[in-house]
Amino acid sequence: MLVWPLVRRRRSLWTILEPLASGTADHTSILASTGSEAAIEAAWQAASKGSRIDLFSIPYVSKATRLDRLASGHGGLVVARQDISALALLRQEPDWTAYCKTLSTLSKKKPGALERRFMKEGALEIKVLDARDVSEHRKWVDWMLAQKRQWAERNGKDGPWLHSEGYRDYLVDLLDGSRGKSLALMFVMTLDNAPVCANMVGLALTCASGLIAGFDPSFAKFSPGAIMMERCVKWTWENQLDLDFGVGSEPFKAYWSRGNVLHNTSFELALSPWGRVAFLAKDCLKKLAEWKASRANGSEAQGSVQPADADMAKFPSSLPGKSVAGLTRSGMSAQ
Repeated sequence: MLVWPLVRRRRSLWTILEPLASGTADHTSILASTGSEAAIEAAWQAASKGSRIDLFSIPYVSKATRLDRLASGHGGLVVARQDISALALLRQEPDWTAYCKTLSTLSKKKPGALERRFMKEGALEIKVLDARDVSEHRKWVDWMLAQKRQWAERNGKDGPWLHSEGYRDYLVDLLDGSRGKSLALMFVMTLDNAPVCANMVGLALTCASGLIAGFDPSFAKFSPGAIMMERCVKWTWENQLDLDFGVGSEPFKAYWSRGNVLHNTSFELALSPWGRVAFLAKDCLKKLAEWKASRANGSEAQGSVQPADADMAKFPSSLPGKSVAGLTRSGMSAQ
């Protein structure tokens, strides 16, 4: 028995198959019972050989899994981008103080130092919201998403999910413990009762996972995100859980996990000749933009030269590597 939800959709002139997910950095895996190798193989064949599919996008697949081996060996593989994710094995730590002593410094500070500095600014409070207080969940989710939208706009990472009522309601539902055990907790920080930071953490049987966070940028110099992360790590340790930091090479992830990283790969497959055209066209547009920028000999020209087809610009370009049949196939070494 297995479950692997996928969605098929159109993007410009191409039909894409991808996992049903939020569109953020979600791992891709097949939920299967023990001994389901044959079923996984059958599911892969059904997905990768589906009719009228041009492109198959499979983000963040853990290395050495069955899905990783199947995607790596597919003849239509065009892009295999390497990433890492970090996991803090806190259940193996018997003593919090001893664990902290094994850590180096983050931003030149040892654990606890940033919080002590911020406490000098006023009445600092960090707490976990009551799982049954749905009204507080809604208020803090709305505030967090508003901060996240501002951050995304400043950093050019805005996405439709940040403006989706469905996504907002999904987060609220995860936090709702009024009808049973909640699937997530919301950590909140205030200074003199004013919102500073919110961090939402997913809960599983043996592991907690960072889901989404936001903070007021006016407090950025006090590193509220780092303070909140330390509190979340300690809460996770107190509740005998490990902590999955998700995909990314941010320094705080390596710091709290003490370098315990997992390697994963994001695959892009062309399942039809027309699908290969998408990658080839994307590479051509990128090279054209680079050529025009070099002729202009300035960053201003680089910013003004964009691919003519906005939809085409959304397709991933091939990574530098060995050329295969006119396309680029990436190397497989971890970043």
